[in-house]
Amino acid sequence: MHLNFYNLVQLLSLFVAFICYKGLKSFSIFFFIPLLLFTCAIEILATNNIFFGWKNNYFIYNTYLLISLPLYLIVYGKMIELNNKTKIVYIIICILCETLIILNYCFVEGWRVFNSFSLVFIEILQIIFCCLLLVQLALNEKQYNLSILKHPYFWINASTLLFSLGTLVILGLQKYIALHHIEIDGKSIYRIFLPILNVILYSSYTYAFILCKTQHNKM
Repeated sequence: MHLNFYNLVQLLSLFVAFICYKGLKSFSIFFFIPLLLFTCAIEILATNNIFFGWKNNYFIYNTYLLISLPLYLIVYGKMIELNNKTKIVYIIICILCETLIILNYCFVEGWRVFNSFSLVFIEILQIIFCCLLLVQLALNEKQYNLSILKHPYFWINASTLLFSLGTLVILGLQKYIALHHIEIDGKSIYRIFLPILNVILYSSYTYAFILCKTQHNKM
C-alpha cells in the first residue's frame, strides 16, 4: 500500500478538524469530521485499488458520490441562513438530488463504470451553493463583524468552488479523455490536475478549521 501527497494533505485536514472540533461546532460545521473520515478512507482505497486486486477504482468513487452528497448537503444547510420555510424547501431539494444520484447509480450508468452524470450534477450543485454562500458572506460582512478573509466559510466555499469548476471540466470529460487517450508526458490529464486541486482544497479546509478554532477562542 502507498499514499500520494494529496492523501497526506487530506489526512492532515482530518487531524486538524479533530483538534479544532469545538471551533467547528461553534460554526456549525462539525459534520466535516465524518465527511473527511469517509473521504480519507475512500481516497486511500482508490489509490491502492491494484493492491486490493481491483482492476479500477470506479465503483469506489461511485460509492463516494452516493454517500458524500448528503454529508455535503448537511454542511451547506448549516452554513446557509435558512428560516423554517426555506429549510423545508432545502430538505426537499436535498432528497430529490440524492434520489437522482441513486437512480443513476442503480439504473442508468450503474456502479461498474464511473458515474460522470452524477459527478457533473453534484459539482454544479456545489458551484451554485458556493456562489450563494460567498454572496451571503459579502453582503453580511458587517453583520458578522469579521473580515470575509478571516471567515472560515470563505475559505471553505472559495476552495470548493475552484475545485468543483476544475473537476467539472476534467472528470466531466473523463470518458472523452479516456477514449481519445489525452495525456501529458504519458499521464492522463485528470491524474495530473486532480491531485493539485485536492491539495488546494484540503489545505484551504485545514486553514478554515484553524480559523474556526481561533475565532472560537476569541468569543
